Amino acid sequence: ALTWHGARYTQLDVGQGDAAVLQTEGRVLVIDTGSQGTSGLLDYLRHEGLSIDTLYISHPHEDHAGALVDVLAAGIPVGRILLSDDLDEARMDAPAREALLTAQQRGIPIGGLHAGERESWGTGSAVEVLGPRPRSAAQDVNDRSLVLRFTVAGVRILTTGDVTQRAEPLAQVDCDVLKVAHHGSGAATGTDFLRAAGPRLALIGVGRRNLYGHPTPETLSRLFQAGARVLRTDQGGALLLTLADGQVRAQTFLSAEGVQ
Repeated sequence: ALTWHGARYTQLDVGQGDAAVLQTEGRVLVIDTGSQGTSGLLDYLRHEGLSIDTLYISHPHEDHAGALVDVLAAGIPVGRILLSDDLDEARMDAPAREALLTAQQRGIPIGGLHAGERESWGTGSAVEVLGPRPRSAAQDVNDRSLVLRFTVAGVRILTTGDVTQRAEPLAQVDCDVLKVAHHGSGAATGTDFLRAAGPRLALIGVGRRNLYGHPTPETLSRLFQAGARVLRTDQGGALLLTLADGQVRAQTFLSAEGVQ
């Protein structure tokens, strides 16, 4: 088997949660971790022999940040942790609060982000923060999720945490790949947002036989009407995208019957 050394994005199968790894230009960027006790992220990092340069936590809910506890306990090096700068401990799930406290005690830098910030590196790679707005008044922590647009190898990848239609940004969200918000909840991924984003490929991190009915038929219908091909972790397992020259090649690791 040949090993791919170019840019790649992997949406991991962590059940009813989110975790992804973006590898580009010698950097390892992780977006969310999945729930505590789910092994997808830790297994992947160990198998690939990776440490984490930057961990982005979209929002401090257990299904997006809980497995940070496991990563730290396993001794995986983490360079820094970034999350929304408009959060306090009272808005964090207990596992997320515990993990961040452990990271702080170990001297891992923890920083805040809000819309309008941008970081670039290497030969054209960059990440733009599209949400949340500074000093957001959103009462729902989901609506304070980091919305990030990565540009890597000429491909734009938009990650959306669990943001709902109430707080979806509509400017500068055009993308090639969309990580669908809130596991395909009907309250997210609205028609106006999809019209502005125009993704060719949509990825959904969702658990098999979950209790919430995710992804909902309404959200899937909106994605299909927007012209996006949909890949789901409950059907395809980990979703691997290889990125080069503005092109995306997608691979699933399970037989994904019914994928469109």
